[in-house]
Amino acid sequence: MPPVMGAGAFIMAELLGVSYVHIMAAAILPALLFYMVTFLNVHWIRLRQIRLEDISRMKETSEDVTEPFDPEFERLKGSYDPKKLLCVLASVLVLLYFLLSGTSILVSGVRTVLSFYLFAAGVIFLPPLLALIQPSRKTSSLTLDFRGKGKSYLKATIHSLDEAGKGIAELIILGAALGIISSTLLRTGLLYRLGTELVNVALGNSYLLLCCTGLMCILLGMGVSGLACYLLVAPLVVTAFNQLGVEPLTAHMIVFYASALAPITPPVAPACAVAAKLAQGSFLKTAKVSLMISQGFFLMPLVFLNFPSILKVDFVVFLIMTGSMFMISVGTFVESRWGRGIVILLFFPLGLSMLFNPYPFYIHLIITGLAFFLVAVGWKNKGII
Repeated sequence: MPPVMGAGAFIMAELLGVSYVHIMAAAILPALLFYMVTFLNVHWIRLRQIRLEDISRMKETSEDVTEPFDPEFERLKGSYDPKKLLCVLASVLVLLYFLLSGTSILVSGVRTVLSFYLFAAGVIFLPPLLALIQPSRKTSSLTLDFRGKGKSYLKATIHSLDEAGKGIAELIILGAALGIISSTLLRTGLLYRLGTELVNVALGNSYLLLCCTGLMCILLGMGVSGLACYLLVAPLVVTAFNQLGVEPLTAHMIVFYASALAPITPPVAPACAVAAKLAQGSFLKTAKVSLMISQGFFLMPLVFLNFPSILKVDFVVFLIMTGSMFMISVGTFVESRWGRGIVILLFFPLGLSMLFNPYPFYIHLIITGLAFFLVAVGWKNKGII
């Protein structure tokens, strides 16, 4: 999510040879669309729970339900410090300033890290310095205060550098492996052949190639991180997409989003396993709900393939895709007075068809308006239309 995105965005900028600002601008509308649809899906589920649960019984058992989380909540509440958030916010602003001013990604990152440590030092040592002007404070107590804060600052700095070093080491290893693989593929001509073979396997059909890409990313994502999966799949698949007329940025976005699907896709789904453990629920139920909630995530590569102008900050396409996703969300979650089957059979295919069929512009606007109307009605009637 712009303005500060993950490491994959910086790597994508380097692979494409474009600025980080260009990647940030291309990702803003898809990110907004994803979060809007995810929020709506979660809201429908919550409305269904409200309808099905007995409010009085829920109040009686609320203490038992939340008791396991109270100690953790109190620990987090006790460690919360708004000044730390100000340090992070100030560092983000510093990073944006250097990136937007044309400074290289490496230099911007180093300066941002140094700025963060300076901000953190100011937050930690400023109160003792201000206490020097108070005559009631003894010098010995101030010395102990400085010593204690200095130890905690040094300990936190060493720990953060240690964690950052572990993450950077992983990226260096992945980058080295990627360089070896890319050089081998380029020098032997295997990269072009693999791209051609993928096109042949997909029979020259971009939809089949999209399915092959998704399957490849999900299988690789079971054993490696999403970033590693993107680094491994992108050199192979982007060439195949380019041969079918897909722009490089669009192809990279397709692979990038497809690489992030593995953590929530069964049978492994590590993110679902962690969520099920935290919620003390069933893994299969958690995985099922995660697939339903993140349906917009799974459909986003299809949006990039058929409507690539959304990556060029086309607000008209963004509005149409919002209507399509909202219609699919209504067909998936919303109940109807005339039966659940009518909603599924009518609204879900209608929203999905907007992603495939090039309807006339006025048809897209009519369906989009209907989607917003259904969302408003369902919102008002607690998930029933």
